Amino acid sequence: MTTATAPPMLQNHVEFQALLDLYTARGPTRVLEVGVGEGGTLWRWLQYAAAGATIVALDDHHLNHEHYPDWTPAGVELVTITGSSHDPDVIVDVAEHRPYDFIFLDADHRDHAVRADWRHFSAMAAAGAAIALHDIAPSTDPTIHVDQLWLELGHEHETCEFTVPGGPGIGVVYLGGRT
Repeated sequence: MTTATAPPMLQNHVEFQALLDLYTARGPTRVLEVGVGEGGTLWRWLQYAAAGATIVALDDHHLNHEHYPDWTPAGVELVTITGSSHDPDVIVDVAEHRPYDFIFLDADHRDHAVRADWRHFSAMAAAGAAIALHDIAPSTDPTIHVDQLWLELGHEHETCEFTVPGGPGIGVVYLGGRT
């Protein structure tokens, strides 16, 4: 682990800790995060990454990018891609690093956007990959519609949920079942 201080994280800490436990147990070597924000989750992916892992971080702003070198442990490669997750050129850039063992989708939460992210990035997942989505609980926020896609995915794939009462929830889809 690096000595850098963890940046703030918008996820519920209890829900995210359960996801982080899953991440460390699986030890993925190719990781994609879509929607980095201030980097709170990215920092944790990096700190708990398997030796030799490649972490690909996609965001339209990368708010704390100047700290990324300090966050990245020796033996872990960080690839940053800046742009919209819906831009065809950006999707091609992300595809260059596939297949991904672990994907975290936490970008635009509007229905059409989260569906597009699922469609584009789940296609880049390795067999047996885990794909996590943030904000799976129904929300009164008119910009958050992940719950609609989540319900559909639950009928099509093996899934699990990390939720606390009143929390936004994190859902995991296991492609090809749990491994």
